[in-house]
Amino acid sequence: MRGLALGLALAVLTAGCGGSAAPSVSATARPIVVSSTYTPAPSATAAVGISIPAASSSANPSAAALLAPTPAPANQVRIQDFSFTPATLTVAVGTRITWTNGGPSNHTVTANDGSFDSGQVLRNASFDFVFSKTGTFAYHCSFHPTMTASVTVS
Repeated sequence: MRGLALGLALAVLTAGCGGSAAPSVSATARPIVVSSTYTPAPSATAAVGISIPAASSSANPSAAALLAPTPAPANQVRIQDFSFTPATLTVAVGTRITWTNGGPSNHTVTANDGSFDSGQVLRNASFDFVFSKTGTFAYHCSFHPTMTASVTVS
């Protein structure tokens, strides 16, 4: 398809280079663009009445700000990129911790001592657990044993 469009464009351009039967190309003719998408130039956007607002930090955050990871709120652990974030958490007795799987893979939140186990936590799903006694509770993902973290309850 692209070759056909290019061939037609060349035929139109070369037809005006001599011969009286070929139509002439005027100076105001729009250029032929061979592309799968059309992105108008700044002058073209003004001609059709499209305005592009100036960037502001509140209305239009930068691409870097959109890509920056958002820190997890207190008492929440994010499961993503084959890690638990934060890897260590210190809370008081009676605190509810929520683990949220923000990655593309399924995971578990499994205490090394067997005190809690989430079972399979699907993508965008969460697991909650309330810590009712003091101690340090190491945990891991049963599917990915290198994923480890801990909660210290005081």
